[in-house]
Amino acid sequence: MKLKCTVTLAKSGIHVTPKASSPHVDSVDPEKPRRHGFPIKTFGNDGLRNLAFAGMTAILFILNFPAHPFAAPSIPPLDAEHEEEAMRWMDQSVAQKSKDPAATAAMAAALRDDESPVKIRERAAWALGQLEAKPYSKDLVNALHDKGLLVRFAALDALFHMRSYDDLPALIQIATDDPVLIMRQRATAALGFLSSEKTITTLVKLSSDSREEIRGTAALAMAATQSKKNDFSEALKEMATTDSSPYVQDRAKVGLDMTGKKTLAMRKHLASPTLDVRFFSALYFHQHGTSKDLKTLGITLSKETNDEVRYELGLAQTAIKNRAKAAKKSGVKKSSGTKSSPTTKQKNPGQHDVMDY
Repeated sequence: MKLKCTVTLAKSGIHVTPKASSPHVDSVDPEKPRRHGFPIKTFGNDGLRNLAFAGMTAILFILNFPAHPFAAPSIPPLDAEHEEEAMRWMDQSVAQKSKDPAATAAMAAALRDDESPVKIRERAAWALGQLEAKPYSKDLVNALHDKGLLVRFAALDALFHMRSYDDLPALIQIATDDPVLIMRQRATAALGFLSSEKTITTLVKLSSDSREEIRGTAALAMAATQSKKNDFSEALKEMATTDSSPYVQDRAKVGLDMTGKKTLAMRKHLASPTLDVRFFSALYFHQHGTSKDLKTLGITLSKETNDEVRYELGLAQTAIKNRAKAAKKSGVKKSSGTKSSPTTKQKNPGQHDVMDY
């Protein structure tokens, strides 16, 4: 039996007029088996109308979404004429964690183009950092000297996020010589997160800077760079007691908790109302946290609203789990290779040696 119908569109909706080749169009034998479990007991005007509506919906969906909705977005022109589309594309690329080399190449090209709108170059710098496009770190370093502050700060943030040691000289220059305070403060924090011996001389110099914002950030950065070879405890004690600024004193005290590895105090600092204190506290657990800290980090992560701190908390969780696995694996190898002496102190499988930064 053939079913024919006429579909018309009107303001009131879709109208379906069935044309029957048999007087029993609306009658379907209920005893016949259903296909794929769908009921076919009544297949009259309502059924045809629903079928036509579903078909039209599918056609409209295909016309509006020619590509797979989860496919990587195509690269639009990154120029003033297509600014909004370009911004959405870069946001989507970051959200999807795109690995397309053509995408990062297009972003880097836009960042290099002085004729590109400031918004596009700023967003391109941000996206390159979020995607950790390290092959284009030189473009980001060059953008540190862009005429637009938004582009400069986005480039600095991108380098901070990637934490590339190759970019250390550029960060030192910004921290010491840049005329914009917020750039200097951000670069000073970045030096602490790199935890390199090459930053020590600079951080010591910055700890006596004329601006309290720089001295306070330098105190946290020095604490993050603490090692057996480079002990900042005495310098931090002096800053905590003699500096004229309460802003600096407070951060120096947090730094002393970091260098003294006072984990309980550092857990409390994770809930500090001050962003930079929470940020460096998360770094502390990235460097020195143990399995016992995972619960606290999980709770903190669920409450934290700042993306940077959330990112560092996630890195801390991963680092702790990796250290625990490495310690357990090392313990298994030792126990299978030689018998332990009765007087040898055994490590708890959950413990690990903290990393010496």
